[in-house]
Formats: sequence, C-alpha cells, structure tokens
Amino acid sequence: MREGEDGEKTDRDGGMGSTEGATSSRTSVSWRMLVRNALSSSVGACVTALVMTPLDVVKVRLQAHSCEPVGLGYSKVVLQQGVGSSAACVDPASHYRGVIDALVRIPRQHGVRELWRGLGTSMMLAVPTTGVYFTLYEYMMSLHANASRQDGSSSTGKATVALLAGMTARSITATLAAPLELARTRAQANSANSDAARALSYIRAVWRSDGARALFRGLGPTLVRDVPFSGIYWLLYEPLKARHGMLERMLQSVNLHKDPGRSMELYILAGSMAGMVAAATTNPADVVKTRLQANRRKGSVGVMETVRAIYSADGAVGFTRGIGARVGKVAPACAIMMASYEFLRHRLYTWETQI
Repeated sequence: MREGEDGEKTDRDGGMGSTEGATSSRTSVSWRMLVRNALSSSVGACVTALVMTPLDVVKVRLQAHSCEPVGLGYSKVVLQQGVGSSAACVDPASHYRGVIDALVRIPRQHGVRELWRGLGTSMMLAVPTTGVYFTLYEYMMSLHANASRQDGSSSTGKATVALLAGMTARSITATLAAPLELARTRAQANSANSDAARALSYIRAVWRSDGARALFRGLGPTLVRDVPFSGIYWLLYEPLKARHGMLERMLQSVNLHKDPGRSMELYILAGSMAGMVAAATTNPADVVKTRLQANRRKGSVGVMETVRAIYSADGAVGFTRGIGARVGKVAPACAIMMASYEFLRHRLYTWETQI
C-alpha cells in the first residue's frame, strides 16, 4: 500500500501496481501520489459509507440504549424482569435484542430509510477525514521507505513504523472530525426528530447550549478507540498483505492469486481480518464514546461517570454491547475500503501514465 516516487511503488510493498516502474532516486514524496491517495480513499470512503451505514445505525442504537429506568437504582420491574429485558425498559420500543432484531424492527417502526439515517453526515465525515487519514499514513510510510533506501537499510522495523504512522494519522483526523462525529452519532441515536440528521444544525445547537468545548464531547474515548484501532489494524494488515506472506501463499494454493501485484482477493481478506481483530479489541471504548455522545443532558458528562453508569446497569457485559454490529460492520467495511482504494489508485496511476 505504499507508493514511493511519483506513483511508483517501493520495492518493499506487495500491493497493487508494485511493478509499475523502477524506484526513483529522488527522496521527496510526489504531490501526484498524495492526490491519488486522497482521491482514491475519498471515493472508497463514499462507497463504504453507503453500504455500511445500516450496520452503523444498528450499532449506535444498541450501544446508546440503556435498560435502566430514570432515577437512581432499579425499580421493582427491573428486579422482577431482569436487566436487559425489554419489559424492564422505560422505552421498550427502542430495546433491541441484537443485530438481527434491530435490522428487522427499525424498518418496521420507522421505515427502510431509517437504516440510512445520518448517511449525509457520514459522507461529510468520511470523505475529508479518510482522505486526510490515508494521505498522512502513506506520506509517513513513503518517507520511511525513502529513508530506508537512502541508508541502504532493510525493511526491519516496518511494522513499528506502520503502527506509529497509523496512530499519528488517526489522532490528527479524529480530532479534526470530532464535531461532525458528534453530530452523526446523535443523528443515528435519535429516530424521533428528522432534523437530527442535519449535522450543521446539531453543531450550532450544541455550541449554543453547551459551548464550543461540548463539540468535542467523547473525543477522549474516540481517541482511545480509534488510535489503538489504527495501530492494531496496520500492524496486522501490513504482514497479512505482504508479498510471499501467508495470505498470498494460501490464495496461490487455491489458484485465486495468479497475479501477486494485482489481487483484489488479497486486499479483501487482509483488510477484513485486520479490521475484525481491531474492532473487537477496541469495542469497550466504542461503547463509552457512543454513550457519551448520544447523551443529550445539558452539561458535561465525564468518561468515568459514563463507565460507572454502563457497569452499574449491565455489568462487564455492557461494554460488549454492539460488538456483533461493530465487527460485522468494520470487517466488510475494511475489505470494501482497501479493495476500492487499491483499485482506484492503480487505475488513476494507469490513466496518468497514458495521458
């Protein structure tokens, strides 16, 4: 997934187009490469958002909903019916037993379009942030590749660099996108108000009611979730899709990987496997982040207060809420994203060389 100079892949990459040209002697990173990365990742992000938004809506509804009635402690109904029962909820219509139940009942209750609630905000969020994220990541990895070539060193430490590059790129983009992420989460958590999907309206409303700092509510858990996710993802993805790696040999053994330089199957498998592990590992932070951002009480609600509330209501199991929807969304989303990204970037390079 690394490009070296002006569209030419570095020889340490086993990605699409790795034999497009000889390695350049220049050490600067081409602006054309950066533009290709930004365009490819932005289009891939749009495709991914369109396909995966229903699972994201389900995940948010599962995580944002709490079975504990208003007030302190549990009522007799909760004690009799048990925590997690729809009869124990003050809002049983919003109580879903799982991913499949939510996918069936949400369209019945609110219409099929409800599954794509917040899609516009997701697009607004995904296009710029994914473009910046992938461009920053590829830029840092290309600098490392150029430095390694210049020094004559081997690719030792590539995994560490991928880990740090992914975490750094995600830290920057998550911070920049925090207000839009807040608006999207509230839009997906709310099914009653049609204005909830309007990101700018939400941002203005939050600014007026709680101040500018409230726009970054949930940023801490978001960073705790997304920064390790990116580190884990790239740490696993790089060796999985590497040349002569386990996945490549496996695909070759079943005749699905005849051209190692341009295999969509390799990126689909590597992306989904890495995304699955990273998503499951960081789900507790995702639950805390969603609950924080879905909370519409005036004033700041702290991270530890939210953690205690989740634990009091559901115990440790509460931090696994939505894990099926999250993994079910992230794994195919990563597969779609990486396949789209690599395909589009290769096509853009091909068109560029033909002009």
